Amino acid sequence: MSDFEDHRQALKTGTRLARYAVRRVLGAGGFGITYRGIDEGHEVGEPGRDVAIKEYLPFEIAVRLNDGVSVDVISAADEADYYFGLEKFEAEARTLARFAHPNIVAVRRFLTGNNTAYIIMPYERGIDLSTIIHSDQELFEEDIQEMLPPLLDGLAQIHAGGFLHRDIKPSNIYIRQADYSPLLLDFGAARQALGNRSRKLTTLLTPGYAPFEQYITDGNQGPWTDIYALAAVIYAVCLKDRPVEANVRIGAAANGRKDPFQPAAKRAKGRYSKQLLTAIDTALNLREQDRPQNIAEFRALLGM
Repeated sequence: MSDFEDHRQALKTGTRLARYAVRRVLGAGGFGITYRGIDEGHEVGEPGRDVAIKEYLPFEIAVRLNDGVSVDVISAADEADYYFGLEKFEAEARTLARFAHPNIVAVRRFLTGNNTAYIIMPYERGIDLSTIIHSDQELFEEDIQEMLPPLLDGLAQIHAGGFLHRDIKPSNIYIRQADYSPLLLDFGAARQALGNRSRKLTTLLTPGYAPFEQYITDGNQGPWTDIYALAAVIYAVCLKDRPVEANVRIGAAANGRKDPFQPAAKRAKGRYSKQLLTAIDTALNLREQDRPQNIAEFRALLGM
């Protein structure tokens, strides 16, 4: 994960949140900041457990106050949006806490205070998939075949519970140092809900990984939405290049131009199996009805 130690809005090292102490910033985005921390609520003489702490702090409508801890809206006009996002942040945390899967990020505890909220999660040592993609390391089909089944199992459980991830991308897939197993991080449902509501927040989508229905406020989202994003991740793993943005593809079609998307089956021919590449391209169809409709269908296309 990236180091953002100089982030001006971040909590200072040593800040206490109940029994947790902030150590350093792990990452930051338009919706908040994630820290590495330590759980000091352990038995005397035992070392504290490392945790990850995700703080709700949408920078475009909220700001850190002079006490260095509390948060407030920038203006009264932002208040309704801020508390709407806070409610969605809590609802997402409580939903995720219901799921127990080794390859889906776990929610250990939810805290409120300082006019904001925090999600406490286990801290995992490893590296995100984006870092691997942008390195000289090549992932072969055997690596993909090993990484995908646990992610598909986790997503199937999430979808069965009536929930979507909505922000699958390489930086949200973590490869554990201990056993190289994948971990799906940072769900985006609350973030997208706030982005759709607030005119001040910039689009909270990741170009290349978000299907077109996520660009539309009332887009028809479902398991096929996450499947598109996961296929885009596999595309990036195979080609070290993300797919063309969905809105660019739609724009080309609207203007009678050829789809600028270059199929994986063409670009990676001979380096990966035809079945894998065809499954990727099928799941990257612009129209949601032309993609696998659920994880079982996608798994069948992949031959898993």
